[in-house]
Amino acid sequence: MGADEQLDWLIGNDRWVQRVAEDEKNGAYTVDHTSGLQEVFDEISPIENFAQTMSLTFSDPYFEEPRHTVQGVPR
Repeated sequence: MGADEQLDWLIGNDRWVQRVAEDEKNGAYTVDHTSGLQEVFDEISPIENFAQTMSLTFSDPYFEEPRHTVQGVPR
């Protein structure tokens, strides 16, 4: 797996989703069907306090367009 494919899998972007869909359509399992971030979130979720009265769960991770860029920061 190349570096680009690894990044696609890690963040679960559209290119990776398309590869998974093609994989499922062909009845194969040549591509991981769970993104890297989702695997991490599944492993650590839920996070609970000691008394187990509060819980934090991560699900359906996605990236939005950045609100600010390095180029837009005043010097």
